Amino acid sequence: MAVELTNINEKAEFQESLRKKSMSGEDPIVLLARSGLSMPSHVAIIPDGNGRWAKKNGLPILEGHNKGAKVLENLLDDLENIPDIKLITLWALSVDNLVKRSEIEVSNIMSLAESMIDRLLPSIKARGNKFLHIGDVTKLPKSLQEKLINAQDETSQNKGKTIRIGINYQGFQEDVALVNAAIEQFSTFGRRPSSRADIEDLKRISQTPHADFVIRTSGEQRFSGFGAIAEQAEFYAPSTLLPDMTSLDWALALSEYGFRDMRFGGRK
Repeated sequence: MAVELTNINEKAEFQESLRKKSMSGEDPIVLLARSGLSMPSHVAIIPDGNGRWAKKNGLPILEGHNKGAKVLENLLDDLENIPDIKLITLWALSVDNLVKRSEIEVSNIMSLAESMIDRLLPSIKARGNKFLHIGDVTKLPKSLQEKLINAQDETSQNKGKTIRIGINYQGFQEDVALVNAAIEQFSTFGRRPSSRADIEDLKRISQTPHADFVIRTSGEQRFSGFGAIAEQAEFYAPSTLLPDMTSLDWALALSEYGFRDMRFGGRK
């Protein structure tokens, strides 16, 4: 208990210092990067709260999505200052969103996604980063499909950070990929997967990298079918709506990871 209380006190002191220095004009992300705190290699973001932000401010939902997209673009700029973060997954639109939202809202989100890719691609290329799309591309407008494929092709050889954006994505798609990988392995080698190691090998084949840390904005405490990507991740849900998230908010959220005591089923 004493160790846990010490950790809590250290976190509170660190976060308070981060707030004060940020108010004095220092960059909270740079401060975090220099702090020596452990950072996740793969951080996944479930961006939530655009609609509620728009309603709270008496604005159309599209304005909430526009503001949220800008926040995510700024976040990618910020994360460039944290070398330990190698993989960033942004879950922009789920399969459920696609079928349960109004046609007008979905159409606006698709147009916004195209504009976002146009704005992001030059900086992704300039930084030597790689762009990947996850999700079912076949249900997306042809123009968006082309932009996603082009962004992947133009950055496929880059060795920097990997930026993955999930549009029409849901965790069950990983399950389908895993099953197909298992079928392929059985037909090739004549044996079925029978151990945890086999499953992990299949996940690598089907390109399902585990997240170390999942952040869901707006305070919602659920993964919403994010899938195997989140199965061993630390989870944090700041109450702030996505369009209100600042560099300080992201730094505070990421600092949570640095103070977590990860045991993965063992004891220390």
